[in-house]
Amino acid sequence: MNILAPIGNVNEVNSLLDIGADELYTGLTIGSINDLTNYTNARIKNNHNLIDWDQLKSVNEIIVARKSRLHLTLNSPIYSKEQFPWLETYVKKTIDTGIKSFIVNCPSMVQFLKDIDKKVNIKMSCLAVVLNSESAKFYHDMGASTIVFPRHVTFDEMRNIIKNNPKLKFEAMIANSRCRNMNGLCNFTHQMERKWFDIGSQKKKFSVLKKKVFGYYYQKIMPYVQNTKMAYKVFKKRAPCRDDYKIKISPENSKKRIIKKNLEDFYKPNMGKECGLCALYYLKQMSVSSVKIVGRGRAMNIKKEPAIMLKKAIKLLNKGISKEEYFVKVKKILKETTNVKCSPFNCHYPEVFYNQNSTFQKLYKK
Repeated sequence: MNILAPIGNVNEVNSLLDIGADELYTGLTIGSINDLTNYTNARIKNNHNLIDWDQLKSVNEIIVARKSRLHLTLNSPIYSKEQFPWLETYVKKTIDTGIKSFIVNCPSMVQFLKDIDKKVNIKMSCLAVVLNSESAKFYHDMGASTIVFPRHVTFDEMRNIIKNNPKLKFEAMIANSRCRNMNGLCNFTHQMERKWFDIGSQKKKFSVLKKKVFGYYYQKIMPYVQNTKMAYKVFKKRAPCRDDYKIKISPENSKKRIIKKNLEDFYKPNMGKECGLCALYYLKQMSVSSVKIVGRGRAMNIKKEPAIMLKKAIKLLNKGISKEEYFVKVKKILKETTNVKCSPFNCHYPEVFYNQNSTFQKLYKK
């Protein structure tokens, strides 16, 4: 099982490979991020991306020399017709640097890449929202080699998809990505947040744009995304994705979807401390080929800690120890590495915590 880690700049490459990452991924932004043509991936901020092809080539040479692999994100939620002439140049120059693997999110981008070079490797991002066996098969038939499971797919669903698609590889998120949104289906707040940070530093341009184009959204919606407490004080509301919900679920599904009455409390993790170590036991049993650490733009320690813990956990799994012994040891690894205790609030796959904890089971049966 491989560990896939994010990089936002060249200085992070060797550090992450040294501590146990097997492969790396990044984005590439050429030119100004205020030019919408340059929106080539889902995280367009400068600290999430390399900034030119020379830098990309240098990074890839380091990675290849260390017998590793670099994947480039090309998974923007939307591409306009105006972008494709530029994207053709972008992809061809990227391939010239030695990059042969892309993380993409839609059928049109798969076809676009295959038309340029049939040999490129394609991973379907979580933004492709593969929730069943037929959608996985669809992307395999188009030429994809790997499916990245969305955050909210249960273990039973993963097993079924993997079983019915033996020719595909599968990847699961494991750290730093415990978001309540399913990205491919709920991406509105991410896009508004992106524009806020990209343009906000240029106050004059931002002021004009705010009044002329995004006035309503920035005045009414963005405060929710930018500052939930302030939004609640001013508007007496939270952002829709941060609101409180009461959800009734049928008994037969109660063990599959761990849903608390108040999602604001349930999704209250230590940011950057979300842990999927226990889940690794089940993911390995399912033959998931790689696990992904999320956060290209996050601080280096938030990238390194999961990589260190995952490397230790995978070594334990390879020794063939029992499930019970494994769980005890990885909880100790979590505490020693991050000083965070195992809890439902930082569990990346809450159904694992549910299955281990009888008190938690009683709570959710009510």
